[in-house]
Amino acid sequence: MTNSKKLVRTKNSSSSTSNLEPRTSAGGFKTRPYRKTLNSPLPLSFRKYFWDCPFDDLYLEKYPRFIAARILNFGDWEAVTWLFARGGRELVNKAVKNGRYVNNKTENFWKMMLHG
Repeated sequence: MTNSKKLVRTKNSSSSTSNLEPRTSAGGFKTRPYRKTLNSPLPLSFRKYFWDCPFDDLYLEKYPRFIAARILNFGDWEAVTWLFARGGRELVNKAVKNGRYVNNKTENFWKMMLHG
């Protein structure tokens, strides 16, 4: 079982401000508190996955299935957790079902992981 952490918004008893407190997760994915807008640029460490595209023009909001498929095909675990945190399971499902950019091995793997 993975000892990953989720952050949960809670009220601080001494003030009216809220804090983020860690909570363990069995899933291992960073969840909604980490989510930024979809229109934020991709992390610079992802440039290696998009060697054939103008990297500075790529936004998850503009090309969600293409970016998701490229990360699922070639990305490491950090990239996959980033994708789940930003786009969620729905985006991964769409990218896998579309099948245009996802290779057969990746498609089969993620269908098994997402649908049992």
